[in-house]
Amino acid sequence: MHLLDQAPDLYFFLTYTPHDPFTLFKNENGEWNARRERKGKIEVLHSEASVEHECKSWLASLDLEKIEILYVYGIGVGKIYDHLKPWLKNESQRRLIFLEDDLGVLSAFSKTEICAEILEDPQVVVRYVQNWDSELESLAQTFPYAEIEVTALPFYAKRHKQRLSRIRLTLLRNTSSYHALFSEALFSHKLLGNLSVNLRKLPSSFYANEMKGRYAGIPAIICGAGPSLKPALKALKGLENRALILAGGSTIAALSNNGVLPHLSMALDPNPEELQRLEAASAFEIPLLFASRLNSDVFSTCNGPLGYLKSDTGGVFETWMEERLSIAGEAVGPDLGREAFSVTTLAAAFAYLLGCNPIIFVGVDLAYTGMKRYADGIMTQNALDLFALKNDKRATDRLVRRKDRQGKTIYTLVKWVMESECLSAYAKAHPDRTFLNATEGGIGFSEIPYAPLEKIIERYCTCTWDLRAKIHVDTQVLQMRTLSEARIDSLYEQLRLSLRRSLNLCEEIIDELSHPTAKKIVLELDFQEETAYKPLLEMPLLALDRLLERYIHQTDVEREKIKWLRMKEIIESQMQTLS
Repeated sequence: MHLLDQAPDLYFFLTYTPHDPFTLFKNENGEWNARRERKGKIEVLHSEASVEHECKSWLASLDLEKIEILYVYGIGVGKIYDHLKPWLKNESQRRLIFLEDDLGVLSAFSKTEICAEILEDPQVVVRYVQNWDSELESLAQTFPYAEIEVTALPFYAKRHKQRLSRIRLTLLRNTSSYHALFSEALFSHKLLGNLSVNLRKLPSSFYANEMKGRYAGIPAIICGAGPSLKPALKALKGLENRALILAGGSTIAALSNNGVLPHLSMALDPNPEELQRLEAASAFEIPLLFASRLNSDVFSTCNGPLGYLKSDTGGVFETWMEERLSIAGEAVGPDLGREAFSVTTLAAAFAYLLGCNPIIFVGVDLAYTGMKRYADGIMTQNALDLFALKNDKRATDRLVRRKDRQGKTIYTLVKWVMESECLSAYAKAHPDRTFLNATEGGIGFSEIPYAPLEKIIERYCTCTWDLRAKIHVDTQVLQMRTLSEARIDSLYEQLRLSLRRSLNLCEEIIDELSHPTAKKIVLELDFQEETAYKPLLEMPLLALDRLLERYIHQTDVEREKIKWLRMKEIIESQMQTLS
């Protein structure tokens, strides 16, 4: 039975009689509906006037053009499936996922004529939910795709408004996390271009992780480029020798172009936008801490000392290289959790590693304070296109409404909500340090109290240190002099030779698919034994398997051929990158 293949726990509603089942009935228009008496009241699943009209109105309220995965809380009598079928069948990779937590509804649905069609549709998933947290986690792992929508049938939207809000935000957050992991695995060969170039810079860099504990008791100020940064600039200018100022990305330009030079800058974004941010800065001589994934063109914008930050952000290849180069010590950042996407979160973990106390956030709005993204006069691109924001269907960039400290409604994004919660959880998990939020606007942090920057300075920034001299000494004594480009190149050569052998095996596997025999299994085992498999090939291979699960009209052999042809392209790209 397809029902059992799709979700074994659904068998329960075929054999279990709920205490308060819905009873099917036909309205005056001859449409199926369902109702039950509960606590002396009659509950009707759909509009008694017209189920058809309700479905059409509901569908009209949705913008599904760019959506890959549609989650619907509530299955009702299944009628909505008829209206979603054209959208679903227009793209074979789309999925419709019904979430139902009421056995009474499922009991009624199992008796409808459309039940069998829905359960047999390979593009539809029906989940009976007993534990929302584990179920939503599992679904995000199974469908880690960027454009999703989460909605509910009118019956559920009216009665469970808060639950629907939690379901929606949880799915958006979980999907954002797993999509990031999935994308980096699938396109790891593209990230390799940055990694292979940046790791060659290690012999001329200092090891930032070995700065651990060297700044114990010194206040750290982590700056963001949010709208609330501008009023803090004057106070920041007076903290040259009283607090360690850290900035990353666009904040480096925001500060340096307004007369504030951070003591340490950080960069880790592999995208072209990171180059644009650093090109706009005027902080050429300050130390730059970099992660191996950083857009390698960024180094052309700076002339100061380079510090390598072991952060586990470069994937399996980074770890493989670090182990063979004997780069010891714990990475900075893994304990932030999977929702830590930004340089701000990594800066917080690095400040903790340094021993800084307190750790203060300034200009970290994580919201469109005053309907602006950046502080006035700091960044040139500050205008918001609210229509475009509302129509961005990517899970990480979905618009969310929140309350600011004054209780006013403010717009933020899912990724910023995640960042706020990530930093709050980090602060709570490290009670040995004081975390403070001096950002005037934005959504704030649930576990990090707000205090005006002037009050924080008055209380905590009372001592003085020659911080730039101290940092200069560290950049010299912590140089990674034991490494050499020759050693790095020899490892790349090992990988190139292995990739050549892997390419030959890949081609043999593709040939074998036309008349599969046991030889294919042997070839795949040989493929997995190659030196390059763990650091370069395993993750994209697993990601391709997940991606190809959506190719429902292809046979297993066709999907396998697509996978190995794609792996051949990936290997060729990797060989060229490492050449």
